[in-house]
Amino acid sequence: MLTPIRKDKRDFFIRKLRQWFKKNGRTYPWRRTKDPYKILVSEFLLQQTNADLALAAYKQFIKDYPTPASLAKADVRHLRKLIAPIGLSYRAGRLKTIGKQIVSNFNGKVPHLRNELLKLHGVGLYMSNAVLCFAYEEAVPILDTNTIRIFARVFGIVSNHTRPRTDRSLEKQMSDYLPNHGIRDFNYALLDFGALICTTKTPRCRSCPINKKCLYFRAVY
Repeated sequence: MLTPIRKDKRDFFIRKLRQWFKKNGRTYPWRRTKDPYKILVSEFLLQQTNADLALAAYKQFIKDYPTPASLAKADVRHLRKLIAPIGLSYRAGRLKTIGKQIVSNFNGKVPHLRNELLKLHGVGLYMSNAVLCFAYEEAVPILDTNTIRIFARVFGIVSNHTRPRTDRSLEKQMSDYLPNHGIRDFNYALLDFGALICTTKTPRCRSCPINKKCLYFRAVY
């Protein structure tokens, strides 16, 4: 069942989130670029990995493999060595395969269409939207554990899928609460807000700038 949109609450949410992000947003090198390749690499390295831990691996990865063409020729053993400190070494093989796909099928350039991004090995709805938003500035939601939790708590928007990150219906509902401009910073703000304030356990509800319009806050406090 779709949750009715309340424009006043949406506007309040967007405004307060932006104000919070301006003072508290985190800074990472992949946020200072619109290069779709660098953003795609960062998203792979950030999978199930703390952003601060992924930072060193990202810097070395981009230094060693600055383009899809260089990645396509990479030695998988070296890729595994790069990724080893942050775990999930299977990402090495996926990244090399993606490098080869981009070179062979997309003339060495990361595609800018969702259906083409989804053809890349290991790329799903979340990652395709991340590239579309952060590289190409498309107004699409980021279906991340943090963002999904925020929308559930604030607006009561939930998914009945076992894997909400793949739920197209949830994506549509979240899209209705996106701003008309500044989509990159807004989605980064959501990710940071979920990591620092609206956390899974012991969320900082009393210091949350959105609490007066949050359904979760009203129910708990």
